[in-house]
Parts: sequence; C-alpha cells; structure tokens
Amino acid sequence: MTIIDTATIKRLTGLDSYLTAQILGQDEVIAQITELLQRSFCGIRPPRRPVASLLFLGPTGVGKTETAELLTERLFESREKLIRLDMSEYMTLDSIDILRGANMNEEGILGRYYDQTKGAGVILFDEIEKGHRLILDLLLQILSAARFTTAAGRTLDLRGYVVIATSNIGSEMLMESRTRDRETLVRRTVQAATQDMRPEIYARFDAVCVFNRLSDEVLEEIAKLHLERCLAIVRAVGHDITLSASVLEYVLREGWSPEFGARPLQQAALRALGSAIVPRLLEGEGRTVRGRIEYDRRKNRCELVSEITV
Repeated sequence: MTIIDTATIKRLTGLDSYLTAQILGQDEVIAQITELLQRSFCGIRPPRRPVASLLFLGPTGVGKTETAELLTERLFESREKLIRLDMSEYMTLDSIDILRGANMNEEGILGRYYDQTKGAGVILFDEIEKGHRLILDLLLQILSAARFTTAAGRTLDLRGYVVIATSNIGSEMLMESRTRDRETLVRRTVQAATQDMRPEIYARFDAVCVFNRLSDEVLEEIAKLHLERCLAIVRAVGHDITLSASVLEYVLREGWSPEFGARPLQQAALRALGSAIVPRLLEGEGRTVRGRIEYDRRKNRCELVSEITV
C-alpha cells in the first residue's frame, strides 16, 4: 500500500487549478494529465515502471514544454528536478555516448542528472521524433522497465520519475484543419502519431495528450498574462507603471507566429515595456520611473507618456 504524505496530497489536489491558471486553452489536456498523475502517485500503476509516462502531441508554442516544467515545479517543488533532453541534440549514432557515457569510466549525462535530482523528478524527451533510433531504444527501456544502464555499468532506478515525451507529429494537419471539433482533431493527430512512431514505443505511454491549437481568444489571454507578469517584474523594483489597452495590441501583433505559436508573446511583452522604460532609466541615471505606456502605431513601438522620474 502506498502511503502519501500531507504535502504530496496538497500538491496533487491543487494540480488542476495550478496548471489551468498558467497554461491557457488546454483544459481538457490538463484534466487528463491530472487524473493520471493523481492515480499514479496514489500507487495505482503497474509495478517496475516510472511514476507515469505521457506523450504530449501538438503544434509548437501551445504549452507542451511549459506544462512539463510546471509539473516538475508543482510535484517535486523545484524546476531543478527536470531533466530535459532536447532530441535535436541526439540525432546521430555518436550522440548515444553523450547520454550513457563513451566508456566504462563515464556515467553519461543521464547518470549525472540522476545524481543531481536524487532519483526523483521529471525526464523530458523534447521533440522525440528527432531522436536517433538507438536513443529511442533507450527510451523504450525506460518506459517498460524504469531502468537505464550507463556505459560504466551502473543501472539507474527510474521508478521515481515522471517520463514525458513531446512531439510535433501531426501538427501541420492540426493547424491547417478547418474543423474545430476537438474529438475529430484528436483522432486525426493520434492517427498521424501511430503511423509515424514505432508502435512498441507509442503503446508504452500511459497517456497520449493532444494539445489544442490556440484560438484568437486564448492568444489574447496569454498575451495579457505575459503583460501582467512583466508589469509585476517592473513594479517589484519600484517603478510605478500602468499600461494602456493599446499595448496589448502591440504584443499580439509582434508576438504571434504561425511557426512558433504563443512562444514569442513573452518576448514581445518584454520589448513593449523595455522599449518604453529603459531609455528613461538611462536618462535618469537609473532612478524610479512613473507613467503610462502606450502603443504608437505610426512608429510601431511602445512609449512612456506622462512620465515622472524621481
């Protein structure tokens, strides 16, 4: 019988609301993830396997990687517990030595990360479709037996980890499809994944989570969220700044990318505030800035108006 401490219970019961407050437009996926993780942490899972294994499908910039980061922070109390393996760095046969070590005197990168995370956390295989076949063989071993053997002969026990893989498989179809019916989009995306991925790997995941493409309404809410976060940073160091409604227009105009989804919105929000405040800070020798930021459409930049430097 699995005994769960009070702190873990609190983290699990608040997981859904914690994620939905920060990952917008993905309520169905978050509910699916939450249900699986609550069940797994309560011990209702196959023996000799990772805590849970999830495959995240969907276009770039819809929240797949951020969800993995937030899960790590919530469940293991620190993002330092995330082992992120970018599969674009593991596309060749030689790259397997990076992961497990090149000789009997090396542990490889996974062995080092294992020690740093003390045998518990999240292992993220980002953009799994880019990984070399032998790297995927190692993933299969992790999914099926929660074990990984380094070149030094050390066997790592990975039963304390949540394993997540992300993939853009089917994302082009998802973005181009005219239908907005989620059931149809999920079915088509899963079909693309089963055709593209090795069946023995696909079948090992406890859950396949298809992230939604982002609607205009959700993009606007994400832009607002980034502006609120950036404004909080500015105010935390003593600046008294407000934003006009036009600043949101700038962030949406400059931060939306069909190729990268909502990912550039954060940088657009930082540029909006930075381009308005930084010149005043430099002119005022770093003193406190007060005023309202507005978007000048003619110049296509955000500027500080009614400023007072004290």
